[in-house]
Amino acid sequence: MIRERIQPDIRAKSNYLASFRFINIDFGKKPPQIKSWKTHADPEKKQIMLDLDISYNADIKVDAGFTEKTPIAGIKSIKLEGILRVILAPLMEDSPIFGALTVYFPHRPVLELQWTGFAHLLNIPGLQTLSEKELMNQIGQIIVAPQHFSHPLAARFDLAKLQFLEPRNALRIRVIEAKNLVAKEILTKSSNPYVVICGGGTTAKTRVIHKNLNPKWNETFEILYSDLPDQEIEFNLISDKGVKINQQLGSCRIRIKEVPERGFIDKWIDLENVKSGQLHIKVTRLRLLSDPTQLEEVLKVNEQSRPKRENEIASAVLYTYIEKGRGLPVIQVSQIKSPSNCHSCPYCLLLS
Repeated sequence: MIRERIQPDIRAKSNYLASFRFINIDFGKKPPQIKSWKTHADPEKKQIMLDLDISYNADIKVDAGFTEKTPIAGIKSIKLEGILRVILAPLMEDSPIFGALTVYFPHRPVLELQWTGFAHLLNIPGLQTLSEKELMNQIGQIIVAPQHFSHPLAARFDLAKLQFLEPRNALRIRVIEAKNLVAKEILTKSSNPYVVICGGGTTAKTRVIHKNLNPKWNETFEILYSDLPDQEIEFNLISDKGVKINQQLGSCRIRIKEVPERGFIDKWIDLENVKSGQLHIKVTRLRLLSDPTQLEEVLKVNEQSRPKRENEIASAVLYTYIEKGRGLPVIQVSQIKSPSNCHSCPYCLLLS
């Protein structure tokens, strides 16, 4: 991941970083430790879940620089702690008993790095990708829910048959208001709050309300979720600082399973990591059915929950799964050239 994902990201930030490289990458031979574990069985879904409390605390050697022989900074130790979930599903009658193995972190693990060399260079635009926060974002894009890694255990098992790969839940999230927020503007004793909503691999945000500690947004968003267990909706409140670095006003989250089937929750939630502040939200679970004869009924029910004067909110979701193709023409790859200005899309990477 380091050379394949992080290194190209850093080089793309600036022409001055075009020669940046990771010189040495050695994570040693010390394996992660499992401090404890819990087992959950779900007979209805024919699956077993293992929650492993893992800890990886080791001396490593990661050196980076602009030439192969001169490192300017590095990492000498790493500490990673969190709950790693392993799902064995579905249960089968024949060996190896389970069809596939799925691994992911339900929540972001804690990452701590000890730097060597000129660690202050991480403040340079572009090299900020190496900070703990940005590295954690990279990990989140790979193996933190809803992202996951699945591998078949049974021969010829189709991973598309796993229940948590398809979006099966549609949530309508209404960010109503907040109160008693912390003042980040010293002169005006106020803040410029907005809310960032994260969940289901989707990020959305409200508008900014200036100079207000009790803002009212009344904005609605819709997010699709799979059946991957223990997913959450995260709300981050931020004070807009214009050209300066934005400041945190607190955060909160709810679990998807808190929203009842064919129901909703409407509640005030205390903000974490701040002295004061609450967020008022309403989350409605919409009905997703595969029977087209029930479309009119679904439209009627979902239309009733649509906020007034918000025509961009959907009344139905059309989800299409493309299983396979056949009879496709053979293309001579050597005769195709990728555009000179494109080096990032999967198609051009395949050709390069």
